[in-house]
Amino acid sequence: MGESSEVSSDKKTTENMSVSKKSKRLRWIDQARGFIMFYLVLTITWPPEDYRKRETNIVLHYLFGHAGTTDTYMTLFDAGAAAFILVLGLSMAISFTRRSGKHGSGKAVQHLVVRYLIILALGMLIIYADGGEFFNEDKGTVRWDVIPSIAAAGLVSIPFLFIRDPKKRLYVGIGWALLYQILMIFAGLKEYAINSVHGGIYGSIFGYAACGIIGTALGDYMYSYKDIEKDKKFKDMLSLGAIMAVGGYLLTFIPEMEAAKRQVSFTHVLISSGITFLGLSVFWYLDEKKDMELTYLRAFGMNPFLMYLLVLIPDFLIVDLVELYDADTDWLMNSVFMVIYILIDSVVALFLYKKRKSLSTEKVAIGAIIIVVGLAAILIFGLGIEL
Repeated sequence: MGESSEVSSDKKTTENMSVSKKSKRLRWIDQARGFIMFYLVLTITWPPEDYRKRETNIVLHYLFGHAGTTDTYMTLFDAGAAAFILVLGLSMAISFTRRSGKHGSGKAVQHLVVRYLIILALGMLIIYADGGEFFNEDKGTVRWDVIPSIAAAGLVSIPFLFIRDPKKRLYVGIGWALLYQILMIFAGLKEYAINSVHGGIYGSIFGYAACGIIGTALGDYMYSYKDIEKDKKFKDMLSLGAIMAVGGYLLTFIPEMEAAKRQVSFTHVLISSGITFLGLSVFWYLDEKKDMELTYLRAFGMNPFLMYLLVLIPDFLIVDLVELYDADTDWLMNSVFMVIYILIDSVVALFLYKKRKSLSTEKVAIGAIIIVVGLAAILIFGLGIEL
């Protein structure tokens, strides 16, 4: 009996060490992802839209606003969605490798396909609830937003995981974005992208998917190549980030190669990827060299999709459906709700972090679908509000 108890205790200790090692190994990714997500959550409500305009406040514009539909520059905020999708791609590669080793590549692919189809369903549901018109026949475009962009980019990225050499996959990812730029210039996709949000469907299939593919290449390089020293990997990530950011900027001086977030152009993808690589290098250094546990950011990064939806759905209901206040001009109400949302997110994130609980993206998406349908039913049938 005593021997059995001792064996059980040893097994438990080994499991805990394994969990701790895995947790430490992914810490810098969680902390980087948490920073990106906190930034995106903050900007959902604050500052008001009118204060994000370049002519109103140039500092707030570059930090929290998007460049216009025909502008030939990009802001720091413009890189947000691309950065998040790239980091998701990084995590996808690690998850795919682990799941393939355990259950086979078929099961790993099936898991990813189901995940992104569920996210796509949620995105379509929110688009429908926010007006009900998916196609715009006059402009020949579709209504598109962040959640469908994440889903489409994720689905398109999956086949590229079978290019096992991360260097080749990186080149293919960059080439995929370049192909989109060629199609925009010579196949008439630029006008479609300008009239859409996040480049529309094509912007996600090519531009944002390129960010995801580049992210998967980085993920495999950082974790699948055990014979390469960590310091070399760090230097490669840092130098590649600088090359992409500077190279992408220089290419913007070529006509038709503007870094346009609205189009998810080739140069936008390069610059956004470069900025993300540089940011990831900072978090890698703080983790590996300084052993810094950035608890708050890591809490956000462990459940990023949940953190996003905990703000997006209430704000969607309050601003878009109920129209409780004017999100374009009301500084006070935007600030009040920003504080409330951040507080709620922080409490939930830190609670889950304390429990070491990371909720699966598909479960969060299914829960969000149920909540959106339920709230829509209450608004329509209970309160008589027309969506």
